[in-house]
Amino acid sequence: MSAKNLSSGTTYTAYLVYQLAEVRSGLARTPIVLRVNYRQSAIVSVHSVILDPMPQEARHGGDGWMEIEMGQFFIEQGNDDAAIECSVTEVSNLKGGLIVEGIELRPMHM
Repeated sequence: MSAKNLSSGTTYTAYLVYQLAEVRSGLARTPIVLRVNYRQSAIVSVHSVILDPMPQEARHGGDGWMEIEMGQFFIEQGNDDAAIECSVTEVSNLKGGLIVEGIELRPMHM
């Protein structure tokens, strides 16, 4: 995503929005890697989380979806051509039953 679609002078938080299917496999043992990379400032936020059972830092939405914070970044003035990359990865184990709605970017409220 391009930073020009976001407001300058604002800190954003990226969230993974997901559900777990009733029948699932591989989610209880191997962590998923959540990454947010704001290219202009070379700031990378990376952390691992096991999604089953629901991690303590995850929140339930009122609509049945869960969300977990992926990372934060600050949009500076004049960085309209900068890129923001958000990713969810795990390569060492087969997984099944993770339903991803998407990744949401929300401004932080101070």
